[in-house]
Amino acid sequence: MIGDFGENLAHSSGLIKNISDDLRALDKLIVQPNAVNGELSEDDIHLFPLLRNLTLVAGINWPTRVADYRDNMAKQTQINLLSSMAL
Repeated sequence: MIGDFGENLAHSSGLIKNISDDLRALDKLIVQPNAVNGELSEDDIHLFPLLRNLTLVAGINWPTRVADYRDNMAKQTQINLLSSMAL
């Protein structure tokens, strides 16, 4: 997804659709809302920041388990999501 910001912005609807599709695939892999694999692991250390960053993007369709995981991890870590700044 790295590239020219203006070009990426011009293609944002397609990129958002791709992200939403990827999140639907991720939804099937989430074991528990408090840990992606059922217990906290390095996977959570990598996944939660990525999902948190995606809260900056308006229009993403968040599947239920992914949204529950994202929200639960934000609560556990006491790190706010960025939804209020979404574009």
